[in-house]
Amino acid sequence: MFVIRRPAVWTAVILIITILAFNIISQKRIYKKQYYLDDMFKNKSRIETIIYGEFESAISKEKTVSIILKNVRLKFDGRTTEYKDLPSIIIYAKKSNVKEKLKLNPENKIKCNASLMELKSATNPGEFNMKAYYCEKKIFYSAACDIDDIVVLNGNYNHLKKLLYNFRDRLKNIYADCMPEREAGTVSAMLLGDKSMLDEEVKELYRENGMSHLLAISGLHITVLCMAFNKLLTLLKVPDKLSITLTVLLLFLYGIMTGFGISTNRAVIMMVIALFAGFVGRSYDMLSATAVSAVIIVILKPMALFSCSFLLSYGAIIAIAYFYPFLRDDIFACKNDFKHNNKERLVQHIKKEIIKSMLVSFSIQFFTLPVILYYFFQTPSYSIVLNLLIVPLSTFLVIISALGGLLGIVFLPLGKFMLGGAYFILKFYDGVCELFNKLPMHHIVTGRPGIIKIFIFYLVSFTLIFAVKYLKDYIYIKKDFDAGFSSVLLSFSAEISKISHYTFLLFMVLYVFMLIPPQNDRFNICFLDVGQGDCIIIKNDNGKVYMIDGGSSDKDSVGKYIITPYLKYYGIEKIDYCIMTHSDSDHISGIIEIFEQKNADRITIDNFLLPNPDNELKDEAYYQILRLAKNNCNKVRYVKTYDKIIDGDMTMTCVHPDNGCKTDSANAYSAVLSIVHKNNSILLTGDLEKDGEDKVLDILNSDFENFPQKYTLLKAAHHGSKNSTTEAFLRRTMPEKTIISCGKNNRYGHPHSELLKKLEYIETKIYRTDVEGALNFED
Repeated sequence: MFVIRRPAVWTAVILIITILAFNIISQKRIYKKQYYLDDMFKNKSRIETIIYGEFESAISKEKTVSIILKNVRLKFDGRTTEYKDLPSIIIYAKKSNVKEKLKLNPENKIKCNASLMELKSATNPGEFNMKAYYCEKKIFYSAACDIDDIVVLNGNYNHLKKLLYNFRDRLKNIYADCMPEREAGTVSAMLLGDKSMLDEEVKELYRENGMSHLLAISGLHITVLCMAFNKLLTLLKVPDKLSITLTVLLLFLYGIMTGFGISTNRAVIMMVIALFAGFVGRSYDMLSATAVSAVIIVILKPMALFSCSFLLSYGAIIAIAYFYPFLRDDIFACKNDFKHNNKERLVQHIKKEIIKSMLVSFSIQFFTLPVILYYFFQTPSYSIVLNLLIVPLSTFLVIISALGGLLGIVFLPLGKFMLGGAYFILKFYDGVCELFNKLPMHHIVTGRPGIIKIFIFYLVSFTLIFAVKYLKDYIYIKKDFDAGFSSVLLSFSAEISKISHYTFLLFMVLYVFMLIPPQNDRFNICFLDVGQGDCIIIKNDNGKVYMIDGGSSDKDSVGKYIITPYLKYYGIEKIDYCIMTHSDSDHISGIIEIFEQKNADRITIDNFLLPNPDNELKDEAYYQILRLAKNNCNKVRYVKTYDKIIDGDMTMTCVHPDNGCKTDSANAYSAVLSIVHKNNSILLTGDLEKDGEDKVLDILNSDFENFPQKYTLLKAAHHGSKNSTTEAFLRRTMPEKTIISCGKNNRYGHPHSELLKKLEYIETKIYRTDVEGALNFED
């Protein structure tokens, strides 16, 4: 008789695949339903509106409070237009200088005058997609207002949530009073799900070392808290069934208090299933519980399927529940089949436990590797070893932190004493992470792997597991048959141990396979969308990388959030040549960030090139970046007219300026680069204007030997300013395509209508970063 093992798992897989397929097929229809206000933002970045909704939660920061409202209604132009049933919205409320704080309770009905905004999509490869992140939370728009504009319409509130939120805030204050700010923020994130105090350095340090899971409420934290609570109830001699009921109640209250994120949701559901199984006298199967929790979460939040936290959380659980037992039992045979009655056997036991811990760490690392590379484009090299040092202490950290917070409520000095232990554990974490950061090859940058590559990885992995497991089962069943057939099987069975070890080697080959960066041997130039600024990255067909400018005047931390992720998205760790056209902040702010990076996975710049104009044109920013370049680059040199870089099929020639040139402005001395690759040509003009453009035009008109008669691609100077890119300049260059790099709805009015008319007149194709995002061209 055919029996389906773990029917819950197979049912969950079929349901999740069905939901995933429906989401993909109905993507456009779902998008229109969710983002039905998008047409209103075609020529505007903000729309004034009145917002009505129920207060759900808030995160307070130094200057703003992020408030989430549910059951939202929007009213535009008084009563003329009203949009109902918007699920949720996030409001960024600017704090007032008034001492009295706004008091909001869960499910208070509020009203506020605010500016409605679109949530930002990723417009560059590798950039964080805020729109997708909030979509999973059923939040489709954001708004901005002053906190004084928020009015409570109805004082009714959810008493249970208020009680829990107040308790959470009380614990948070205990941590802040008893520990330094850095450690208090870490403990609050770990136990309360509140990351408002989390130090950015700690966040980066843990991320770089593969320890980010410690900063989220996970199954480990839930299990430790439940075991501690159960132990307390046992000491109090509470009956088993009542103990289970109280533990389940505690879990739900804890989930509500911490916001029921994906990892918390999963951990709570699985723990409830485990407790219920004990309650009714049934065995607990981790894979089945995992499947049930996944289905519940996906039904409640369908977009969770595309969430990094969902994939990492469930990837780790599948690794522990399925892949680790396979490695432990079928590959390394780490079964405790002996009694520890002497020193030698105790040593054997310790060795096996260490091996098991390493296998757990390897299982999680292996199984989640494709997800990590897909979302973060790199992986820490030493995380398996590091987690062996870190994870065992996590149990003590969670217990000490929870107990310290509770004792602090009763008697603050006692809480402070207890939390001293948590402080030393966190200091140990920091020290170990800093030590590992200094090791060579601390991280491996691979770029984003393709979906097909990820599919092959998991398909081969599961195939290997099924093949080895069922091959063994088959041999064990058949070995009692007739002697002739049995001898063949037993002979083959003797090779099983070798096959197991070969299987592990194949897993290691798969691991290395995922770490091989994607290959692209074509010439590529990308104009990043950095808002009001410039950043151009060229990857030559031999793999060398060139960056021309890198800055923005309207986007903060452009180096950290746009340039660096873009480079890592394509597996790039080093820029071979970085060329600064001039020293305006919208061209160098990101370069300065890259130079000032202190983290272990920083981008490096090999050669730095910049123009050398008259000293009167050199401002403080010019000297600042020159100092940074000399401290961080192998070579720094000035670039001048007719300087060339010949790199395979690419020739890059400087058209302007000369050494010590004098111009009307800093923009006019912008370095201009002419690039020829095979049959294509590119002219990059920085912020060139006025007399600088005249000098470039003279050179181009007088030298058809070094410069093309017309260009395939032109970057319009100065973000599309009306004072640049004259008709004479366009007649000389005659570009097939023209790129305009500018910010959406920028305050300068770039690109100006005068320029657009001139470009239309010569029938060039116009591409704009403010409209299309990053612009990528291959040759």
